[in-house]
Amino acid sequence: MLRGALTFSSTTAFCNHSQRPTTPHHALRKFVHETGHAARINLVPGVILQAIAASLLAAYYLAPSARPVFEWFATQKQTPGYGYSAIAINGGLVPFLYLWLRGSIKTNVVKTLLIYVLYWRFFGVQIDAFYHIQNALFSEANDLATIATKVAVDQLILTPFWTIPRTAIAYL
Repeated sequence: MLRGALTFSSTTAFCNHSQRPTTPHHALRKFVHETGHAARINLVPGVILQAIAASLLAAYYLAPSARPVFEWFATQKQTPGYGYSAIAINGGLVPFLYLWLRGSIKTNVVKTLLIYVLYWRFFGVQIDAFYHIQNALFSEANDLATIATKVAVDQLILTPFWTIPRTAIAYL
């Protein structure tokens, strides 16, 4: 996790958490080191999530008996309202279970679980609302121009200015 924002003057960088001047080269090396550390910490959870996604994809195509479950979820997603996005709790449940099972959460287990699940439930509803707004603004078409516009708005506006800052603040 990055623990201090770097602010640059014309020749010197200052790390907020240590308040000692460093060179821009030192600041860059520290940033690369801390970024690598964060990537290593998140590697196992990321691989687990990708394995779950690959398993679901395989089940959809290779296990016809699983098809009704997927169709039920598709039907729920098409139902008006935000019920589906409110029950999609995996954004909080999976990370909580990982942290709890590896011993990172030792106290206030139920409270922490509720915070994770409720935060990500609320976040899921917000994202679903955002996608509804995009459909109203740009249409529900699946052509390249519409998809590119939606991806650009999502990745260049929503993500850097809303989702990343509020998630960072939520985990402080």
